[in-house]
Amino acid sequence: MTDEPARKINPVRAVTPEAIRLAKTLIRHARFGALAVTDPVTGHPNISRVAVAPDLTGAPVILISSLSAHTRALQRDPHCAILLGEPAKGDPLAHPRISVSCVAEFLDRNAPDSEAVTARYLRCNPKSKLYASFADFSFVRLTPISASMNGGFGQAYNLESADVLSLQFFGQHQLNEAETITRLNGQHNKAVAALASAQIGKPVAKCTVLNFDSEGLDVFTGRLLRRIWLKSPASTQDDLFAFLLKS
Repeated sequence: MTDEPARKINPVRAVTPEAIRLAKTLIRHARFGALAVTDPVTGHPNISRVAVAPDLTGAPVILISSLSAHTRALQRDPHCAILLGEPAKGDPLAHPRISVSCVAEFLDRNAPDSEAVTARYLRCNPKSKLYASFADFSFVRLTPISASMNGGFGQAYNLESADVLSLQFFGQHQLNEAETITRLNGQHNKAVAALASAQIGKPVAKCTVLNFDSEGLDVFTGRLLRRIWLKSPASTQDDLFAFLLKS
């Protein structure tokens, strides 16, 4: 009797729309992560905890000091990775998390979108207002190249950058993000609450929009951050408001 060759089991699943939504939600809802860089002196990996916020496409943005070791590392080699996903009760390994391989880009504070990037970051990390304007601090965009997600037991996925990023609004150069947030939390608040109630499955009396992109809204409902997905991506902010009015 001969031994049969061991069957190879591929633990990585085929990417599904549900997996893509989970990956995007993990990135957009993260408020901190573990940033991995290459130490320019030793060549060894170095990991730091950083606060994060998504830009309009969903790419993570961090705010770091020139005095930090990871700043010097990124200036030498922009290739890095960030682990996102917050454990809840029980086994921390049972909760979804995503490791995103990125290229770091230091953002110019005088660039046209600098104000919007700063406002979006501070909405997610309000305590950073204490030092965000300091001259030795820089915003850095971590543009995803690929990602590896563990959505729970037996739910491993390999993702590409297109899987985790949202399309830019076509009229982004005309987008006043602060004004849009004000409108969403003002005259359109009831429509947002109705959408949140429908997607969560229970009534939501009050919610606050924290951020938005071409595919959905991130809202606080009580103490929880929730994702409201649009039925189809919006090309402009007018499409976003039209969707809310029709819902």
